[in-house]
Amino acid sequence: MVGRIIGLVSCLMCAVPFLIISVYNKDSKEPISFWSGDTTLKSKVKNIMEYNYKMAAYTKGMPLHF
Repeated sequence: MVGRIIGLVSCLMCAVPFLIISVYNKDSKEPISFWSGDTTLKSKVKNIMEYNYKMAAYTKGMPLHF
């Protein structure tokens, strides 16, 4: 039982930052780059709003419709 609680807490600690990033940055003018710090992402992404929407949906676990 304790092992399952520790597993749950570990999973939540990993999932919550992605949820926060996806909720607050989905309407951003900058591409979502998470922790990698990729500064070249802005020049690679042509449609930033669609990219952020799909990345936010991906991190929330929602199905993507291309």
